[in-house]
Amino acid sequence: MGSWWGRTAWAALALFLVAGRSEAAPRKWAVFDDWKIDCQIGVDKQEKCLAYHIDLSKDGKKVFDIAFGRLGPAGEPVVIVTVPLGISLRDGAGLKVDERPFVPLMINTCRPDGCESAAALDEATFLAVVAAKTMAIGVIPYGTKQPIGIPVPVKGLAAAINALRE
Repeated sequence: MGSWWGRTAWAALALFLVAGRSEAAPRKWAVFDDWKIDCQIGVDKQEKCLAYHIDLSKDGKKVFDIAFGRLGPAGEPVVIVTVPLGISLRDGAGLKVDERPFVPLMINTCRPDGCESAAALDEATFLAVVAAKTMAIGVIPYGTKQPIGIPVPVKGLAAAINALRE
């Protein structure tokens, strides 16, 4: 997807992180089965919205989170993912939507709650996300060569993404 896409994805992530740190309260918040929408007013006074899912283990600890939105400078779709610690940083991560090719997710930074990654999505991939029957985040645990797929629930995803347009 080239360097422009990479810059777009990271700029979008930065915009939402800045929006999330603004003092303004969320203007919009809604739940769609396994997915939620959160909108914040950023320091640029523009509303930034994401459809997101946070996956928790049985003991309530975060396993991963994933978010989709149109955060690029011209409204391009992006995916933002936080994967668990203990993965191979060199190999990064990937998003698998149905039978489509993996979307590579470059790891940007790691924090105590996981490693953050993002990618700009082309329109065809974004439409596939909306219509997804299955989705997974692919990672390779550190010290192994065998990738694993972490299932991402899709129940409510289409409704959440469609609500972003409203």
